[in-house]
Amino acid sequence: MQDVEYVFRIDAFTPDNLPMARLAEYLGALAKLIGHKDHTHFVSIERGSAQLVHRVEHIDAPKVDARLTRIRSGDASKEASRAWRELDDLLANDNAVGTLTERETGKVILPFPGRTRPKPIAIPPFRENAMIQGQVVRVGGTDNTAH
Repeated sequence: MQDVEYVFRIDAFTPDNLPMARLAEYLGALAKLIGHKDHTHFVSIERGSAQLVHRVEHIDAPKVDARLTRIRSGDASKEASRAWRELDDLLANDNAVGTLTERETGKVILPFPGRTRPKPIAIPPFRENAMIQGQVVRVGGTDNTAH
């Protein structure tokens, strides 16, 4: 097996307007996502949307592929899932969406919804008058079953 190059695309930035500190955050989160830091190398930033190109050496390429497949299927470790969420949160905070693609095939390995992910529904607090009829014996009931 040979080295594999991946491209992480951020649609909200170009190489000209991507702040260096933010680039460092993205690269750090991307390294956590890949999980094999010793054999993964940053290659370049390409034109268009900011496209962070990185190469995984052939030694770890199968392991990285398996890890990314587990993330995509939802069967990843907590650490890998946390890394995916961290990247997606960075994108959402930058009002961006992203993709991780394999360079040679152009296949999208992982989508990052970022700004397009569903917003949580905020239910405001409310009060409602109520009345209890009967006699309260004890909270939880009188027998040993779970309530």
